[in-house]
Amino acid sequence: AAARLDQVMLFHMRSSADVGLYAAAVRLTEAFHLIPDAVLVTVYPLLAGTERAAPEVFRQAFRLSAKYLVALALGFALALTALRREVLVAFFGPALEGAASALAILAWSLFFSYGGAVYLNLVIAKALQRLLVAVSALAVAVNAWGNWLWIPGYGAAGAAAATVVANAVGFACWCAIPVTRPYMRLFAQESWRPGLAAALAAALLVWAPLRPLALAPAVLALYAGLLWLLGGVSRADVRLLERALGAPGARALGL
Repeated sequence: AAARLDQVMLFHMRSSADVGLYAAAVRLTEAFHLIPDAVLVTVYPLLAGTERAAPEVFRQAFRLSAKYLVALALGFALALTALRREVLVAFFGPALEGAASALAILAWSLFFSYGGAVYLNLVIAKALQRLLVAVSALAVAVNAWGNWLWIPGYGAAGAAAATVVANAVGFACWCAIPVTRPYMRLFAQESWRPGLAAALAAALLVWAPLRPLALAPAVLALYAGLLWLLGGVSRADVRLLERALGAPGARALGL
């Protein structure tokens, strides 16, 4: 819905060419949304069924899902940012290379979509759909406001920035709402390490005098190394996940 709003406002405030650029960036980022959906097919029943019946199993499943989905999202964001022009040319041709800035910005919205795959499914499981509608409406309003401010001057990149800001506002709302705050606190405890690793690796994107095809592997290697050093990835997590999926509460769910 937000992408359609962006495209309508782009068309009326800029041109159909800007709509085409933005649509290309959206299509590439949306392709990555299939991954958290596939993961949650397995993990969501475990989260929903163990929150009260087996709190420790729930905590471990939530923690590991948040950590590794965020780690994946930020890795994809780094790769798309480094290879933004090359990816666009490979999939859509040189005519849409102008969408590079929009793609580099939208890539970081993957953090919110991958994280949301964990905590927003819990919102639905707890029958908090009214809150979901309210927060979504606020995010759409912020998106529209950002579009109005930034599309005239920045076109597709302005629409992308408005989308990321709207996602951040929605994320902040879930952190502030009392009923969801405990989950968001746990989410933050697990996502700060990938976030710090990505921030440090992103500095290489800015300062390293390398061509994109050499820069992307260097950035991803640095990110992976920092994840390991910061404890964002560990063998203990794999053992915990195996234990969680083998726990009685999980077996009762058929997992």
